[in-house]
Amino acid sequence: MEPEVVGPTAPPPGGRGHAADGAAPDRLSARLRRVAGRGARPCASLRFGPCGASAAMTLTSAIAVWATIHGRGPFATSDLNAGLLVLQAFLAVVSATMLVIAATVRERTDAAEALRRVHAGLEALVRERTAELARANALLVEQVAEHRKAEEVLQRSQARLAEAQEVAHLGSWEWDVTRNETIWTDEMYRMFGIRPQEFSGTFQSFLERVHLEDQMLVRQTVERAYQDHRPFSFDCRIVRPDGEVRWVHSRGRVQTDDSGQAVRMLGTAQEITERRQAEDALRALSGRLQRSNLALRDFASVAAHELQEPLRKMQYFTERNFGDCRGCPSEGSDALDRIRSAGRRMQNLIQDLLEIARLSRKPETVSLVNLGDVAREVVGDLESRIEGLDARVEIGPLPEIEADPTQMMQLLQNLLGNALKFHRSGVRPTIRVSSEYLSSETEAAPRARARGPYCRIVVEDNGIGFEPAHAERIFGVFERLHGRGAYEGTGIGLSICRKVADLHGGRIRAEGCPGQGARFIVVLPTRQGPRIAAALEGETICAP
Repeated sequence: MEPEVVGPTAPPPGGRGHAADGAAPDRLSARLRRVAGRGARPCASLRFGPCGASAAMTLTSAIAVWATIHGRGPFATSDLNAGLLVLQAFLAVVSATMLVIAATVRERTDAAEALRRVHAGLEALVRERTAELARANALLVEQVAEHRKAEEVLQRSQARLAEAQEVAHLGSWEWDVTRNETIWTDEMYRMFGIRPQEFSGTFQSFLERVHLEDQMLVRQTVERAYQDHRPFSFDCRIVRPDGEVRWVHSRGRVQTDDSGQAVRMLGTAQEITERRQAEDALRALSGRLQRSNLALRDFASVAAHELQEPLRKMQYFTERNFGDCRGCPSEGSDALDRIRSAGRRMQNLIQDLLEIARLSRKPETVSLVNLGDVAREVVGDLESRIEGLDARVEIGPLPEIEADPTQMMQLLQNLLGNALKFHRSGVRPTIRVSSEYLSSETEAAPRARARGPYCRIVVEDNGIGFEPAHAERIFGVFERLHGRGAYEGTGIGLSICRKVADLHGGRIRAEGCPGQGARFIVVLPTRQGPRIAAALEGETICAP
């Protein structure tokens, strides 16, 4: 008995490749169904993609071909060629299927990867945009906070401005010329005594509240500024609803567009009622004072002239009747000397009063005066006194200034005469006159290299001097630091010097030390301006 064959059926006698009639196709179909039932799982295709699938198919095909050739495996048949064909067909189908699956999987994988990248890009973009929005939101919050802070600062500033305008009685306005619309601040309404709803905001509405006598002035000033595009200012009276009249000082400027056409006016208005009232009162007081000064000046002049006549008669009859008193008793001679001395003092006093009266009037001429020539002329007039005291007078270079020649003569004559009068006993009198230009009227100002607007004249001596505490007192009228018996004079000379300096827009001061001499400093302008013009019209200018 023959043993049972397990596995592939042995080939029949007669050679391999010859199947039994009708049996080979059935067995091949069954085997194909079994292989198809198990199927070649596309794990490689799913896991490794097309490359992995190709490698797996190549390996599988090699194993299947080897097994089929050696009569093993599901494709081993009696007909080797038929088995290989079936194997080839099977492998082709499986390979195509796996490649399709691998391609599909790879496409899906690529799509998933692209989707993942897009998703990641979108997430990064969302994060970036979110961060930008966060920064923008933080910046917006900061800007809002700054804006609120700026609004608070602006509100406080506006409140302070309104308070300052109220305290100063100063309002501001803006007039849109093209639309004829005017904007006022609160102080403007308070100044005019009206409420905002009572003001139509036009120029005509403002003009109606201006005093009737000042309306033409205001209109002409504004029209001229509109045409010339120049800043303007004016004082006018306004009439409040209750009939009260107030003074207002207004100033403004014109704004133009690119074509140069005036489109807007801006300005301020300040109530100056109290100032105008004070100015009117001061003007009236000044007028009364000027009239009083004129009356006093006329009185001094008339009194001096009237006193001179009886004085001359007294001196004439005294000399006529008692001129030669050699035979008179000693008491009579002494009385006669006293009368003569008193007459001379009275005559000197009257002459000085006349000089003061003349100085209060307008100088006759104002011209270029060479102070060096004036000083030398004064020295010539005082030559006898200088020689009698053996005094030394040094005159340095002196400037040429605009002044009254006669008054400059009086100034230097009184200063030099004063230095000669108050000399020290036993010491040779020495007087120095010097000058320098200044860049301003302040004595501490730098010296001017060339001709400056001011000059400083210094007269110094080595006489008896004076206490510094009396530096201002000595310029008073009839002021004397020594008794009449010690030094002659009426005490008016230095007051004349101050008057001359004042009338020329300058000033004078003195420095001194007992036993070391005195120093008089006069500062005068080299050219006369509005200040001296006022002085020359008779208006008294006080020394600064």
